[in-house]
Amino acid sequence: RHMVDVQLLTARDTNPPTLREEAVLLHLLYGHEGEMGVNELKQEASAVLKEHGKPNGNGVVIRALYSLVANGLVQIDRSYGSGLVTSLLV
Repeated sequence: RHMVDVQLLTARDTNPPTLREEAVLLHLLYGHEGEMGVNELKQEASAVLKEHGKPNGNGVVIRALYSLVANGLVQIDRSYGSGLVTSLLV
């Protein structure tokens, strides 16, 4: 969890440091015991990003979500309505 919290605050490899969308998603999943609906996750992530002055378009959040899927960190189960996102780290 500490690693995710550190990434959530800043990405030190960027100038200026910025909030990382992928870290926001992982942080939210961690706070929900590793599972959230796709729509719920998108809404909460957009709200967090907006609070930190980042564009809150769904496109940014969706790209981050599929980046996590591609890297094997989360999976999306489409048999649950709009989908259930499960962290493979929790």
